[in-house]
Amino acid sequence: MDESKNLSDEELYVDHRVVHEWHERGGSHGWSKEELVDYHAALVGAMLELGMKHEEVDDLDKGIKEIVQNKEWQRLRKNLIGTWMDNQEANVAILRKFLGTVGQASDDKLRIVLNYLTGSGFKSKTISHPAITLFLEEVRQEGERRKGILPPVEEEVEDAQA
Repeated sequence: MDESKNLSDEELYVDHRVVHEWHERGGSHGWSKEELVDYHAALVGAMLELGMKHEEVDDLDKGIKEIVQNKEWQRLRKNLIGTWMDNQEANVAILRKFLGTVGQASDDKLRIVLNYLTGSGFKSKTISHPAITLFLEEVRQEGERRKGILPPVEEEVEDAQA
């Protein structure tokens, strides 16, 4: 859900407001709460990348700014850009090191990695390898075990490209 990358500043603000309104109602227009959280995270990430102001409105905003701006993650993410086609196993090892033991990882790191590994490059199978599939399944299972932390955070679909 990376439509936020193509929106104007005004559209980002409008969508952000609408997502908060829908969140207050528990979802709308066929979107689940998880989809609203995901899209909100994408909007906030796009807003912050453009230097736009983001103010906390309600519980939908709790912690999102810190998660999106995690400096360790931003450095790692930038280093992974353009390396996936030739370094799948090494990149998975880098993600594993960032995450630590899956069952003991922080919720934030688990959300970051899960979101990253479900970006378009991975979803479309442009980037695929058994090591990626195995790691994603481990992270997904842990997310399901913890309930309520599945995806959100940064929508970095473009970053995972080969």
